[in-house]
Amino acid sequence: MSIWRKVGSDFRRLTRPFPQLANMNVIWRCGNGETLCEMVLMIIFGEGKMGIMNDHYRKLERMYLSAPINSQLYKGIDITISKEAAEIALKIEPVYFHAANAIHGSVYFKLLDDAAFFAVNSIVEDVFVYTVSFNTHLLRPISKGIIKAIGQLKFKSQNLFISESTLYDDQGKVAGFGTGNFMKSKIGLTSDIGYK
Repeated sequence: MSIWRKVGSDFRRLTRPFPQLANMNVIWRCGNGETLCEMVLMIIFGEGKMGIMNDHYRKLERMYLSAPINSQLYKGIDITISKEAAEIALKIEPVYFHAANAIHGSVYFKLLDDAAFFAVNSIVEDVFVYTVSFNTHLLRPISKGIIKAIGQLKFKSQNLFISESTLYDDQGKVAGFGTGNFMKSKIGLTSDIGYK
């Protein structure tokens, strides 16, 4: 049996309890000799550095969703965090509209800033970061559908982080973008602020 077929059969056997993984095609081994299926299972079960980082991302997501502004004003907002990136989605509701029946610029700012912020905090594991400055560009009005902000870390040093984010309408068109500067605060990432 070829190594590739063996890896594929191992993957199918080990992921049988996880039907969402069953159709993945596996055609390589990792550098340390583990099959990709073993690496995926480590991620799922939280082993090693990857599992620790995934735990950090999930705690940041729960912290974000439990914040009063999100749990009370932006109900239905969703966030996904990964290394140096964050994605935030929000269903448009009339409560976010200005007088001309499109979402207010403050909603653009919030989603762009939040996505850029969490792209930074994804790599800062001990403290809450804060926005020093954020420049926002509003390109087109949005009045329906689901909007999505995607943030990406662009620069990091010991004290300063620069992150960019782009806001998309439900047709995938760019509706706005922003760039922000962020720094570490002295506020620890603890359960007191929802990091749990």
